[in-house]
Amino acid sequence: MTALAASDCDTLFGEIDIWELPRRVQTQPADIVAATRMVRQRQLGLRAPDALHIAIAVRESAQILTFDAGMARAATQLGLVAMV
Repeated sequence: MTALAASDCDTLFGEIDIWELPRRVQTQPADIVAATRMVRQRQLGLRAPDALHIAIAVRESAQILTFDAGMARAATQLGLVAMV
């Protein structure tokens, strides 16, 4: 993973701050099942926490915002809009 420069992080955090705060959603049993399937798709390169976030985003028809390019790539492959 490549680290971002401090100025880049400040810029990104500033952009995030102007977004509307996300609503909280509860994890559903189906999210765990979906995340498990994603982890087993080895070509996605996901670990359980990222897979769970993506599974919830899929269920909620949400977008993914992450500093992790690998997670963004996997989310895009799964049909989500992902921003790094």
